Amino acid sequence: MKNILKRDLEKKIGNLHASQLFDYINSKSNVISKNPEIALENIHRFNSYFTSSPGDNIPGVIGSLLVIALVAPICIDEISHKYGKYLFELTDYLTGQDLVNLKKLIELTKTSFSGQEKIIFDIARSIVTLKRPLILVTGAGLSYDSMPITHELLPLLISCLKQAGVDNPKKLIEEDNEKVWDIIKQNQEVFKTMFQGWSLRSQPSLQHKVIAELIKNERIAISFSFNWDDLIERAYQELTNEELAVAVKDGDSGALWKYHGDCRDTSTNWVFPYENGYVFDKTHDYLEDVIKSKQPQFCIIIGYSEQECEVQKKLISPLESGVEKCIRIRPGISPSATSLDLNAKTFFKLLKICINLEEEKIKG
Repeated sequence: MKNILKRDLEKKIGNLHASQLFDYINSKSNVISKNPEIALENIHRFNSYFTSSPGDNIPGVIGSLLVIALVAPICIDEISHKYGKYLFELTDYLTGQDLVNLKKLIELTKTSFSGQEKIIFDIARSIVTLKRPLILVTGAGLSYDSMPITHELLPLLISCLKQAGVDNPKKLIEEDNEKVWDIIKQNQEVFKTMFQGWSLRSQPSLQHKVIAELIKNERIAISFSFNWDDLIERAYQELTNEELAVAVKDGDSGALWKYHGDCRDTSTNWVFPYENGYVFDKTHDYLEDVIKSKQPQFCIIIGYSEQECEVQKKLISPLESGVEKCIRIRPGISPSATSLDLNAKTFFKLLKICINLEEEKIKG
């Protein structure tokens, strides 16, 4: 029987339609439980179902892996290692009993998740189950798919430079970008008005909507932003029909602090490229109060390069010393226990999935 199982698994996994494979594995669950090492040797064969097979194979694959995880627990680590990232993504596509099976499989395997999946699950558990809201720091990378980042503002810059009397704006931009921004700063009212219009034409993305939900549900203790756009505020208004309290200058208070300017308020000073970064004077005292009262376990720094010394000294360093874990998230960063190589949309999509799973676990 052992040799038959070995031969059949090697022959059928990856070749049979997954619904037929599930019927076979389910019928052989007793044999698999007595010979778990054979199942373990064949976990890698499921890879083709996730990467190259038709989508209708997925329910059978999830059912098959769930049976194996239940009757042969030594396979759980390998299932998690090989397919953990796929399991997350599939929660958006499965329904009914297939979704129930998927969530059972994730619950079984999540203790073995490593790297990015584990960190995101830990964040979800912290803010949902442990009720320790996170601190959020966002830069231009948060709105990469909705708003232009600095070097993508060419049309707006050309228009502003022309109004400022520059004969050949494109040539100046190519030759001396720092001088460009010095001229823009001297004519900033024109730039602010143009950027305000640009922002109004943009729409909140998934990440802005998830942040709005987190703020609404008090799962963000405080959010600090270095962006001019108002996409988080608009996502919050769409969700709650209420205005989000925003701090745009010293003395203000709110759930969102915007240190470098706000397209809704062109009367305040904006911080432009090549200028020193800026944080409000009361940041230190406010942070101390938030950390003491809310006890955040995580600080998420997403889409922000941390190049400004003033910001590093007055915001980032106090966060690193006051919060248990500071997690950096941006494309191209070296993945580690404190950094995730993800864009903003992918991170918040996965975090929302983990939050939903954590909420369902609490509900029982």
